Parts: sequence; structure tokens; C-alpha cells
Amino acid sequence: AWVLLNIICGAISDNFLTLKLIIATFVNSCIFYFIKRRTRYYFLGILFYSVFLYLNLNFNALRQSVSIAFFLLAYLDFADRKYGRYCAWAICAFLFHVSGIISFILPLLKYVRVNSKSLFLYGIILVLLLLVALRTGILQDALTTFLTTGIEFSGENISNLGNRYADVNGDLVN
Repeated sequence: AWVLLNIICGAISDNFLTLKLIIATFVNSCIFYFIKRRTRYYFLGILFYSVFLYLNLNFNALRQSVSIAFFLLAYLDFADRKYGRYCAWAICAFLFHVSGIISFILPLLKYVRVNSKSLFLYGIILVLLLLVALRTGILQDALTTFLTTGIEFSGENISNLGNRYADVNGDLVN
């Protein structure tokens, strides 16, 4: 989905700022719509968003921010019990970034009971999963991949940017 968005934006303009403008418009519209639907204090929600998340979502993590926007739309449909639309938004969130997998866990959390015993049990399970991830090297591989793929795209043509994500193994391709 990210490559398709890059290709579409590349057809409109060869400038990377076009992609950023389209993403920022979509993400901010989704976040403001979410704030309007889920809180009575719109301006306080917008203030918190502006102070804590605005810079990161609009300038740093572009793929993740699109995934978050789709997740927020999915959550609104999940709360309204529109499960078909929820699944469609969740798939879109996952197609833009792997962190969108969290949106598929949301329905399972509906059936989780929260009390002191269950929180203790969940904490033990989390610690065990982290220990397994550390012992097997999965966490180190994920962190290494995350830290080494941060590339500066300033001044680069957007038509070349879409080709960077074509490799299945996660290796950047020029």
C-alpha cells in the first residue's frame, strides 16, 4: 500500500513534499475526526495531540502515521459494532505498516478480564516473552533492522522513493 501511495503521488508530482502533504492531510483529518467523536473536550484533545504527537506523526514516521490513522478509523467502527468496516480499516492499517497488526488484537481485548490476578499473570507472560525474544535474538534483529533502515529522503525524487520498499526481505533497493 505504501508503494502504491508513492506511485500515485509520484504521478501527481515528483516532489517528496507532495507525499508529505497528502499524508499529513489524511492523518490530521483522521485524528481530528477521532477526537471529535470520542471526547467532549475537542480543543484539549487537539492541544494534547499538537504538543505530544504532531511533530512525530507528520514529519518523522510517515508510514506508521498512516497506519495509526487507519487504526483510529477502525476503532471508531469497532466501538459502533460495525465489524465489517472495522476489518477493512484494520487491513488497511496493516498494509501500510506492520504495527497495524495491533488492530487485529483489539477484538480479543474485549473479552479479557482485568483484575489484580490477571494483571500479574499478564506481566509474567510479558516478561517471559521478552526473555525468549532476548535469548533467541529476535529482539536484537528487530532493533538492528529498525535502527539501520532510517534513511534521509530530503531532496530525493518521489518516483525513486517507491522503489526502495520493493524487496521482500526488508532490504532497501534503489
